[in-house]
Amino acid sequence: MKKNIFYVLVATAIFTACSNNVIIDETHEFANATWQRFEPEVFSFDIKNTDDCYDIYFKFRIDTNTFRPESLPFICSLMESADYKRQLVTDIKIRDKRGNWLGNPVGGFYEYNRKVREYFFFNMAGPHELQVKNGSQYFETKGIVSFGIKIEKVNMDLKIN
Repeated sequence: MKKNIFYVLVATAIFTACSNNVIIDETHEFANATWQRFEPEVFSFDIKNTDDCYDIYFKFRIDTNTFRPESLPFICSLMESADYKRQLVTDIKIRDKRGNWLGNPVGGFYEYNRKVREYFFFNMAGPHELQVKNGSQYFETKGIVSFGIKIEKVNMDLKIN
């Protein structure tokens, strides 16, 4: 019994320590597993320190029965203030040239967790908003069950000897 409690406490400490660096980890579900092209997903978060650097991940789930493209383009707008906006465009491969799914199979879906920016610096502290649009050429992309972002602080040692 004491051993089980010890393992639970250790696991809790590990997960709590890891989660301190996560700024946002949020996922939105799509009605009918369809992402409309002109309806951005909006994520709000707060940056406390501009000296820190961050990794930005896109997380999404695909229904392989209805999703057809080989890749999924994203158009992102990062609003750091009312006057300052940065654009990010990225394309994530969903299938390889042979048609094999590149994500992790979970039930009847494939999950993707892709790092889209590494060691990213924010220019301003305070509230931020990230708007992510489906950059597909189609008005609606069927087969996207959910989309989310994760931003976490990473250590970057810049000391030069």
